[in-house]
Amino acid sequence: MNAAVSRSRPLPSRQSRRRIVVMYGVGVSLIAVINLLSLAVHPQSLLWIALLLLYVVGVILTIYGGLKLSQPALQGLPQQAGATLDERQRERLSWAMAASYRAMSLLLIAALLGFLFASDDVLGRLRNTAVGGGVAVAFLLLIPFLPSAILAWTEPDISE
Repeated sequence: MNAAVSRSRPLPSRQSRRRIVVMYGVGVSLIAVINLLSLAVHPQSLLWIALLLLYVVGVILTIYGGLKLSQPALQGLPQQAGATLDERQRERLSWAMAASYRAMSLLLIAALLGFLFASDDVLGRLRNTAVGGGVAVAFLLLIPFLPSAILAWTEPDISE
């Protein structure tokens, strides 16, 4: 048998991983901000159509970044706490989980404060439209991939 063994692909550099994190962050931010801006924009206006197109771009960026971040091992990052990880990888994974927990806590506190100080008119429109659900989806899109995003941003290159 003369089977050719393919060479393994090099792992992405820190710059490449950071690009993925930025795309993911911009996508999630676009989804949240455009949902909130849609409260102030009249439907079927030119600005509304532009916001809709930006929303589609945000969804595409979020899906692309989420798919890349869903498999941290392909990015050269530790994936699951288990017997195969060494002490440094376990420590980095635990640190990323703690940092993502703190970041989500701050975001949720900021959202709660926003709801507390929002007028009844804004809260009524949030309740009667899909905007509240859209913002909630943006928050939910952060939860599963935030630890991987933090690791991808902070983990040094393999050569370092």
